Amino acid sequence: MAFSRLIPRLPPAAVWVLFICGAASPAGAIPGITEPYHDALLSAAASGRIAVIHHREGSTVEAGELLVVLDRRMEELEVERRRLILESTVERDLIENQIEVLASSLESTRRLFESTRSVSREQLDKIELEHRMALAEKARILETKAREKIEYEMAVEQLSRRELRAPFAGIVTELFLDLGEACEPRQPVMRLVDLSRAFLVANAPPAAVADLRAGAEVNLLLGEGDGAVEVPGRVDFVAPVVDPASGLRRIRVYFENHDGAVVPGSLGRLILLPAHES
Repeated sequence: MAFSRLIPRLPPAAVWVLFICGAASPAGAIPGITEPYHDALLSAAASGRIAVIHHREGSTVEAGELLVVLDRRMEELEVERRRLILESTVERDLIENQIEVLASSLESTRRLFESTRSVSREQLDKIELEHRMALAEKARILETKAREKIEYEMAVEQLSRRELRAPFAGIVTELFLDLGEACEPRQPVMRLVDLSRAFLVANAPPAAVADLRAGAEVNLLLGEGDGAVEVPGRVDFVAPVVDPASGLRRIRVYFENHDGAVVPGSLGRLILLPAHES
């Protein structure tokens, strides 16, 4: 297939074309390498023994999906204990009933004191003090409940730290620990890769990419030989500085890879062609 037939007619300026290994590479091609959009070594936030592995190598997972669970019986019991304490309303109900009785007693006592003087000032002052103390006790109980709510949420958070969830949708490519093995914080448990999107990363001569800007639309040819297909791409990043060691600028081009046709890690080519060569 003639090279010129693969390149559609585009507006003047320049046409950027990415070649994934196998397609013909014109002179002056800038070599690069494809990288997955996300590639993460996942680790647990706490130490413990691996109790459940929900997904192994090759599994496709969604963002937030549960991957691995550490032993967590103690944390589950603590969450239940904190929940029972938080939901208990015995103290609050008792003090609210006491406040209601004292408020009624204070009102009738004050009325008697002001109208008939059949009760002493000391009796009135005593009931007023008891009423104020009951209100203060209710405030203390409400403050305690607020603290109990925080302690319950802390227990839930501690329990969640016994779980490893997918931070993004992707494929499990490696599992480093198995059932029953001990896991330490920040120790890699599995590798998760997003293959649905990818980058081509290349290092280009500054003069060749002087007019290239992030966000620029580009054409990508993905595949090998006659099977190469054209898909749209977008310049994601152009290094604002030149690497002093190599004298090159780093370029990163984003493209969709939903069908998984491009295997991240494969070599690629970034080609700059004048429009008149189309």
